[in-house]
Amino acid sequence: GKKVIGVRQHFGRFEVPYTWRLQNKIFAYDSTLGYINISGFRPSVCFPFKAFDALENKEFDLVEIPFNTSDGTLFGPMQLGKEEAWKDTKNLIDTVRKNNGLVVLDWHQRTIYEKDFPGFGWVYTKALDYLKKLNAYVAPLSEIVEYWKARDGLSVRFDRKNKTYIISSKKSVDSSFIIYNTKKLNIKGNKNHKIIKKKNYS
Repeated sequence: GKKVIGVRQHFGRFEVPYTWRLQNKIFAYDSTLGYINISGFRPSVCFPFKAFDALENKEFDLVEIPFNTSDGTLFGPMQLGKEEAWKDTKNLIDTVRKNNGLVVLDWHQRTIYEKDFPGFGWVYTKALDYLKKLNAYVAPLSEIVEYWKARDGLSVRFDRKNKTYIISSKKSVDSSFIIYNTKKLNIKGNKNHKIIKKKNYS
């Protein structure tokens, strides 16, 4: 089978930085950081990030991919009906979309059984249909962390003399950049960069 490269602590059992210390060097990513009782953005961002040990002032190799909500959260502590649960989930997706970020939904396989978990599977299906409509990139976290680590090799440099942005990367990685007030653009490295040119900051 495939090697397990990530982890999420059951019931959200997590303590910074000690959980990360245990996981570091064993896993490539963790996805425990999030609220258990409500939906939202516990680290105040909607992007993966390198875990950091503030007590020892050092960065871990481990990537944290925060989760935003789960079936257990919506139908458990929040006690929402399926329509309310979908509204809450859609709001998360829309917020992340506005910020060009990543939304992580944590659903258990068993909850697709409607008789025992009414509404759980319905909300998940609604979310997938909505993401498809938005043409969003949907992937397992193993792919997300692989992409995120590849971004570490990206470099953006501005050549003032030639008024040129030079984007280079060690690995082939798809990426998007919004660049303001530029007349020329030079890309070095691979050609998988989507460039959005804008004349000003408005």
